Amino acid sequence: MTDTTGSSQNSLHLSNWEWPDDPQETLRPSVLYFDHECLVVNKPAGLLTQAPAGVPSVEAQTRRFFRACASRGSDPHQTNDTGERDDAVDYVGVPHRLDRATSGALLMGQSKAVTRKLAAQFEKRTIKKIYWALIEGCLQEACGSWTDWMRKLPDRALSEITTPDDPNAQWAELDFKTLAVDARCSLIEICLKTGRTHQIRLQASHRGLPILGDAEYGSRIDFGEAFADHRRRAIALHARMIDFWHPKRHHPVVVTAPVPTAWREFAAAHATKLRPLLDSTSVV
Repeated sequence: MTDTTGSSQNSLHLSNWEWPDDPQETLRPSVLYFDHECLVVNKPAGLLTQAPAGVPSVEAQTRRFFRACASRGSDPHQTNDTGERDDAVDYVGVPHRLDRATSGALLMGQSKAVTRKLAAQFEKRTIKKIYWALIEGCLQEACGSWTDWMRKLPDRALSEITTPDDPNAQWAELDFKTLAVDARCSLIEICLKTGRTHQIRLQASHRGLPILGDAEYGSRIDFGEAFADHRRRAIALHARMIDFWHPKRHHPVVVTAPVPTAWREFAAAHATKLRPLLDSTSVV
C-alpha cells in the first residue's frame, strides 16, 4: 500500500503499470509509486541497485519500465523545469542505493532535473528513511540511539568500527524502536540519521545483534532462500518507508514497502511472537 500524502489525485493507478520481464533476471521489483517524474519500487533482496552494462540491476530494469511506459502513450521527450530536454526513455536517475542483500523502497527520478533535486534532499538529510530489521538476540531496550565512529575498509565491501582519531572515520547515528521480541530474535524499526556504507549492519553486529542472514557481519542464522551464489542471498534488512518532498509537485510523498515473503515465512516457522506484525493480512 502507498500513502502519498497530498498526491493521491496526481499519482497514476499502479495496476496500469506492470514491470516488464527481464530475460536475464528472475528477480523483479514492484512499483509502489509512479507519476512520470518520481518512481519508488520495492527492490527484492539479491538484486543490485546499479551494475555495469549486461549485469542485471534495478537501474537496467527501470530503463525498460520507462520505455514500456513511453510506448503506452507518455511523452518520451519531456521538458523539465530548467528548460532542458530529458530523454525519459533512456534516463534513469539513482539518487541513493540499497545494498544488494537488502530489500525495500528505492526512489528514482525520470529526469535529470528531478534527480538532482532528490539527490539534494538526500545530501541535506531531509528525506526520512525507515528500515525494519530482524536481529539475533533479545533487544531489551524499548527504544534508543546507536552512535559510533566507523570506516569503510579499503578495497573491500565491508565496514568496521574505528576511533574518532582515524583519518577515515565517519560519524554514524541511528534511532531504533523495538517492535517485537521472540526467543531467538527481535524485530526493530530504524530511523537513519546518517547514511554510511553498511551502517545498520555494522552497528547491529557491533552490539552482538547481527541481522539475520548477514554472515559477513557475524550472523549464524540462515534467512531466505539458500542460493548457491552467496551474493544473491537475502539478509533481514528492509527499507520499510521513504518520505520525500516531491521536487515538481511540491508536496510530501510517503511510500511504504511491504515486507518480502521470506519475512513472513521465517516468522511462521521460527518466531511466533513476530507473526502478528509480519502476517500477510496485517502488513501492507
